[in-house]
Amino acid sequence: MIPVRRNLTLPRMKRPLLVAAVTVLAACGGNDSRQPSLRAISVSGTNPLDGSGITSVHGRFRVENAGAANELADAEVVNGSFKLRIPDSPPELPLHVTLDFSSPSGVVLTGGTPSFLPTDATTIKVLVGTPGTCEVVPQLALPVAREKAGAILLGRYALVFGGVDAAGPSPQIDAFDLLTLEHVAVAPAATPLGATRVGLIDRGRALVAPTGSAPYIHRFPPDDPIAGRPVPTIHAGGETADAVVSTPDSGAILVSGGPLGAHAPQLSWIVPSELVAETPIPGGTLTYNAVGTETGLWLLSNDAGNIALTQLASSTSYPQIRGAPYPDGTRQSGMLFAESSGFRMLLVGGADAGGVIRGDTTYISNCPTGCGFFVGVPWTTARLGTGFDPRGVIAGGAGPSALIDQVIVEEAGPRIRPFATLVHARENPSVVLYPSGIALVFGGRDAAGLVSETEMCWPPSAP
Repeated sequence: MIPVRRNLTLPRMKRPLLVAAVTVLAACGGNDSRQPSLRAISVSGTNPLDGSGITSVHGRFRVENAGAANELADAEVVNGSFKLRIPDSPPELPLHVTLDFSSPSGVVLTGGTPSFLPTDATTIKVLVGTPGTCEVVPQLALPVAREKAGAILLGRYALVFGGVDAAGPSPQIDAFDLLTLEHVAVAPAATPLGATRVGLIDRGRALVAPTGSAPYIHRFPPDDPIAGRPVPTIHAGGETADAVVSTPDSGAILVSGGPLGAHAPQLSWIVPSELVAETPIPGGTLTYNAVGTETGLWLLSNDAGNIALTQLASSTSYPQIRGAPYPDGTRQSGMLFAESSGFRMLLVGGADAGGVIRGDTTYISNCPTGCGFFVGVPWTTARLGTGFDPRGVIAGGAGPSALIDQVIVEEAGPRIRPFATLVHARENPSVVLYPSGIALVFGGRDAAGLVSETEMCWPPSAP
């Protein structure tokens, strides 16, 4: 025995008012009382602004899919409350909010939301914390402790699929409403999922890839009558894909798969219409790494220790080989990170042919046409058994480890820096990242056994 431890529709309004306090404040100044409000809370449910010395709040509002920059707003914090206004935008466009609370000495607390629609809720709870720290969030605990689950954000919801619990491969599926901080009941999978990976198709659908069984499309909210639709025919070997990748607004991808040394040189791209495009790709005898960006899929194939880079701009494009092969050696279970454009990437971690952890990294730059490979920055805290989000966070690891690292790929070059420290060290956790950079870390295993606790980790304030 393994020990176990512990869409509402509202009328559109012009620039609706948001208010934060320890209790939900009614709208004032003659505005409609049905408008949504922000409630800044601590993990204990109290108002963190009371008696804190905080005097101001800086808000960043980002309307997604509109090509617009952040809209900024500042307000005073008086008696634990503040007033900000959401940017006027079409109600069908999702947005997210980041809030920084400051005292005269600087930023004291920070918080943010997942992607949501202005009509999603009447009250939005924003968990705030000290930059660069983690806290256990009891409201988001897994009902069944487990490790190696697949996690993803579907709009305002975090979903956690499968994993391994005390009895073995788990059929458990959990959903959490991140605006209200509530668990949402979801029927378990028809068969145990085991270690699972998940890719985003669109805001309401995820590609779920369990261990050794057929991938399927999960729709959410759970009352959707066709939740659990099987994926149309995928390439041979796709059930054991090397990577499951999300591409912004373009669907999810199963990359390669099959026995080690005989991987299927093919991918299956599941687009939002749920059609599957099967595409041949350059062969890799060791492994494939992949990442989805605004410029499509970037794929690293490893053939006898030499890596080659391929770009697919869309599910209907032909693979374009970028740059000459590079001698990177064996790197099992490596992680590929990229800036949003995909023109710069960093290959991190993994183990060599002898199982030795690799602390060296490989930097890819000057893409798309002149891609080159270079020695990257060292990963001084290299470890296996991590959970990661390809947008730049590596959490936990073997040991177990309490470390969270942030991978930053930018024009000035790549960086790997400390992000935060977990309250409970754990390996094989599941990680999702808010648009604001806040991380949620679910489950895993620590020295005492399986973990049910979920932690929220706020990014450091330094850029």
